[in-house]
Amino acid sequence: MELIVAEFVSFFIVAGILVEHLRSKKASYHLKKDAITSVALSYVFYLLTSIITHLFIRGYLSLEPWIAQFLTMLHILAIPTYILFWMHAIERRLLPPKPARTLGQVQFIALGLVLLISFSDLALRKLFVFSPIGLIVDGRGVLYILFLCALFIFVQMYVLVLRWRRIPGYVRNLFLFSSFFLLLSLVFFQWFKQPYLLGLSSTFMLLLSYLVWQRRELTLDLLTRIPNYTAYLEHLKHVVRTAQETTILMLDIENFRLINDRYGNAHGDVFLQRFATKLETSIPSGPVFRLFGNRFAIILPHQSHNGIVRIVKDIRSIANEGFLIEEMHISCHVNIAIVETPLKTNTVEEIVESLDYTMAEIKERRRLSVIIFNQKLVPL
Repeated sequence: MELIVAEFVSFFIVAGILVEHLRSKKASYHLKKDAITSVALSYVFYLLTSIITHLFIRGYLSLEPWIAQFLTMLHILAIPTYILFWMHAIERRLLPPKPARTLGQVQFIALGLVLLISFSDLALRKLFVFSPIGLIVDGRGVLYILFLCALFIFVQMYVLVLRWRRIPGYVRNLFLFSSFFLLLSLVFFQWFKQPYLLGLSSTFMLLLSYLVWQRRELTLDLLTRIPNYTAYLEHLKHVVRTAQETTILMLDIENFRLINDRYGNAHGDVFLQRFATKLETSIPSGPVFRLFGNRFAIILPHQSHNGIVRIVKDIRSIANEGFLIEEMHISCHVNIAIVETPLKTNTVEEIVESLDYTMAEIKERRRLSVIIFNQKLVPL
C-alpha cells in the first residue's frame, strides 16, 4: 500500500509541475512543445499505468486476464519510453540540432522496434511469461527492456562527457546526478522487483529539473526566446574559468531605428525574432545571445581565419536576404566585432570591453563592417 500512496503523491507532484509549466508557457505566448512537457507527460503516463497495475495486484481492481496482460505490458514499456524522452531532452541541450536530431531518430526507432516486439510477444509468449490472472512471472523480456533503458542513459552520459567543458557546472552536475540515480533505480528494480526507488528518484529529479528550467527561463530574452545578456555573461564566466579557446562575434544591426520608423515597431520585432531564429539554425556550433535591442552575440569554439570568413559570409547573407513580413521585404546591414579568447588577462570584463571597443572602432571607421580584435585591431 505504501508504494501506491507514494505513486499517487508522485503523480500529483508531476501533474502540478506539468499544469504550472503549461500555464506559464501560455502566459508567455511560447506554446511550442518542449522537453519539460514531453518528459512530464511520459512520466505521468508511467505513473498512471503503475498505479492501476499495483491496485490490480493488491486486489483493489478486478480485470480480465487479457486486459491485465496488456496493462502490465504498457506499464513495463512506459519505463524505457519516459527514460528515452528524458535522456533525449538532455542530448538536445548538449548537442547541436542536427546531431541531436539524428541521435534521437536512431533511439526512437530502437524504442519503436522494442515496443513492436514486446506487444507481439503477447501472442508468442517467448520473452514474457504471464500468470493466469495476467501478471508477468517469468521470461527475459523485462531484463532486456532494462538493458535498453541503461543503454539510453549511457549514451546520454557519453554525450555529457564529450561536451563536459562547454556547459555550466551546475547543469552538468544535475545531468550526471540524474543519470546515476536512474541507473541505480534500474538496478534496484531488477534486484528487488520493486519500483520504489525508480518512482521516487524520478519524481525528485524531475522536480529539480523543473526548477532548473525555471531558472533558465530567467535567462531567455522575452521577444526572441534566445539566451539574454544575463546568460551571455554566465557563459563568458564559464569560458574564462575553463580557459577555453573561443571566437566571439558581436553583431550590431546598423540603423535599426530606421527599420522601426519605416515599417513600424511590430514589424521590427518580428524581424528581430526571425533574425535570431535564422542565426541559431544557420550557425549551430555555438549559442546565440540577444544582448539588447539590435545587438546579438555568438560564442563559438576557436575558428580558423577561413572559418571566420565563412561564418561572416553566412551572417551577411542572412542580413542581405532579409525576411518577407506581411508582403514587405525587410533587410539590414550588420556590423561584426570579433574577439578571440583567451585574452591577455582573460577576464569577463576584458572580453566585454574588447568587443565594445572593436564595435566602436567599426562605427568610427565606417568603411569597415568587420574587425577582429587582437590588441592591434586587425581588419578582416
